[in-house]
Amino acid sequence: MADVDMRLAAKGRAEPIEALAQQGRVSGGNWAAHKDALAGAGFADADGPKLTELSVSLESDASKRANAAGESKQRTKSEHLAVTNAKAFRRKLTNIVGIALRKLPVAGVTEESFDAGKSLSRVTPRISTYLGNIHTHLEKADAALKPYFGGASAAALAKELKGALDAADTAQEVALANLPKDTLQVYETKGRLLELIEELNRVAKNAFEGNAATAAVFNKDILLRARKKGGGGGGGSPVV
Repeated sequence: MADVDMRLAAKGRAEPIEALAQQGRVSGGNWAAHKDALAGAGFADADGPKLTELSVSLESDASKRANAAGESKQRTKSEHLAVTNAKAFRRKLTNIVGIALRKLPVAGVTEESFDAGKSLSRVTPRISTYLGNIHTHLEKADAALKPYFGGASAAALAKELKGALDAADTAQEVALANLPKDTLQVYETKGRLLELIEELNRVAKNAFEGNAATAAVFNKDILLRARKKGGGGGGGSPVV
């Protein structure tokens, strides 16, 4: 759809609308309290007020109604569950792979073999690619890793998780392309706000390096808590 940024719509589609709006307001307040330091680190002054403006837009009744797209909501749940499971696998792998390889070394496989190289965030294709890239290393290290996965094959688990991600992503992309324009516009607004919050938080890390207390207030805690509670993406219900 020419006048909707589909990249942003895809980014924002599953985010819990009320929690995202609340997070945007808090981030806007943090920006206002520290805008000079943030501007010095590269965060544009013109972008600060947008945090509150986008939040107000999402809090409107019309936005909430448009966000509650029934068919897409169920598919969104499937994708978020697949992403959550895959990220849990990666965290578990990251925690134990060094120990496993010290106890049972594998030629050509190191702890760095499982490094993603960049943040995976909750980007489905990025996580799927990561799981595909480490598959050969997982197969080689299968015996070393099994004790830490309850005797199950980590390679087989990763293959299953990748399959679930790919299937959910395909279904979601088809559903996204067929949603009404007003719903896509709300998803785009959610994506735009989320991206702006993430940008603010990254810049704040540089602006307040060495000042952990101030840097810590620039986070997505409200949104992350809502994701963990579970539920659909429409009408402000939290998403897994």
